Amino acid sequence: MRVYIDDQGAVEGFVSQPWDPGPNRSRGRWREAQSILDAVASEVELLAIEVVVGHRDDSYGSFNEVLGHTVHHFVVPDVPAGVSTARRTGGPVVRHAPERIDGAALEALFGDESIEWSSIRALAVFAPTLDPALVIDRASEVRPFVRHGVLGIAGPFEIPGLGMHAPLGVSIRDDWERTLVEFERAWSSWVEEGADRDRYRRIVAKLAALGLAPETDREAARSPLSIAIPASPTNAVSNNAPIAAAPPAPPPVVVKPEYVFVASKSPGPCAECRHANQGTADFAEGRLFCGRSAGDRTRASMCDVIVPLPRYAGETYNTWGRYYLFERYNGSNAVATAPFNATVLAEDRAPDDRS
Repeated sequence: MRVYIDDQGAVEGFVSQPWDPGPNRSRGRWREAQSILDAVASEVELLAIEVVVGHRDDSYGSFNEVLGHTVHHFVVPDVPAGVSTARRTGGPVVRHAPERIDGAALEALFGDESIEWSSIRALAVFAPTLDPALVIDRASEVRPFVRHGVLGIAGPFEIPGLGMHAPLGVSIRDDWERTLVEFERAWSSWVEEGADRDRYRRIVAKLAALGLAPETDREAARSPLSIAIPASPTNAVSNNAPIAAAPPAPPPVVVKPEYVFVASKSPGPCAECRHANQGTADFAEGRLFCGRSAGDRTRASMCDVIVPLPRYAGETYNTWGRYYLFERYNGSNAVATAPFNATVLAEDRAPDDRS
């Protein structure tokens, strides 16, 4: 069985109108963030998010920022085994374990009117799918799960050193007195036509109903528009409301080099591995670097980058083997440092028609 590890397929941004600069700005921004999370959570399940908050510094006029941040780390209690929920931002942290992550989960964070959010990031996502073959063959950085009776994929998967992504990356951030929402569609089904792409289009349409426009159109927004504060966060987005806005055309898919890695059952010397900085002046002078893990290496260093991998199609995660990302350099198979797509195979995998 192959485990595909793709870099981002496409990134799209959507920007709000300028915020209301008045005394209701903080509450309006929280309500807007709740509405955006509700729009996303109506189509995919958010397994973990981080919310960075702080006090806004108005000393620089209109170009102000949130300072002295605290990270609120939300993780649902029943995240599938093997899915990473690690936060991305350091600093003081407050942990939460809601049964569901949507707009209502933010309700407890804005009791103090002086506190505003700086960024909200989805750390792990579960996305339903109608295509079992796509789950196995094409779910790049994620693994298939049946969750609450629904077939889908969850991620990012915990494979160290390979820069994994969630099925749908979601980033909401403060962007010079507007809100910028960015989607990273790392899984191919979010890019190609089909039921899963239609789900993504529904999310985009719900953002349009909230007044967010494609980032490329941000200069077309001519007049400031105060953010409406709904009566309750659950009313921010209606799943049954008709949506007239048409989604924007998708950006071109980023095409990256393809590599195949065969992970080894035994470690090997970094000086003999294709993932080292082979063929460089640094390497010739004895300064080695690993392309799959941070930190300097030496000619005596041994591979310590371990990944879990299946040995046959459908193997349950708790029985996957442990492998090293050591693969011998043969003089022509060095790995570029630029973004790439990769297929990772276990050394002792069972033969199948995709081997």
